[in-house]
Amino acid sequence: MSGDHQNEGKLAKALFKRVLCGCLALIGWHVASAQMPAESSQTVPPRVSVSLASDACPVVHARQSISLDWNPGFEHLGAITGIRTFRLTFGALAENGLTVRKKAPQVLGGRDQQFTAAATQNGYFHFEVSVPRTLAPGEYHLIGAEAIATALPEYQGPAIQMTNSPVAARLCFTIETAKRP
Repeated sequence: MSGDHQNEGKLAKALFKRVLCGCLALIGWHVASAQMPAESSQTVPPRVSVSLASDACPVVHARQSISLDWNPGFEHLGAITGIRTFRLTFGALAENGLTVRKKAPQVLGGRDQQFTAAATQNGYFHFEVSVPRTLAPGEYHLIGAEAIATALPEYQGPAIQMTNSPVAARLCFTIETAKRP
């Protein structure tokens, strides 16, 4: 009987070593593949974020997002734990090329669209929001912004308000008509 237990013990050890070696090989493959550069023959282009800057209207395509580093100037900054809602409102440049249409504005972010907001430093946040595929070609200028903060559960003070808007920074982006092959 003790011989059977010894054989079972040896089999268990051998099986454990094989499983362990397989797991280590899998981890090594995963680490190596994560460090290798992406193939240039990818069928899906990588998601790219286009940074908005004053007086520049960068071209944005489908599958891209726009980003903005902004300090909403929240009151009671120490009570903030994150951003609950973030929304940018853009007006399309009119055909005359001089005025921005404020009717039928395009809203990016908010409840209907996914966004990211990461605190950076000194009250600034890095915001990213996807540009919808349905957005018509044209030039879009920022006409409104809203950020609503999430506060600590124990915060009992007045509602935290945003005091700084990026509208004065003259931010815009351009959607171009897709080129046909």
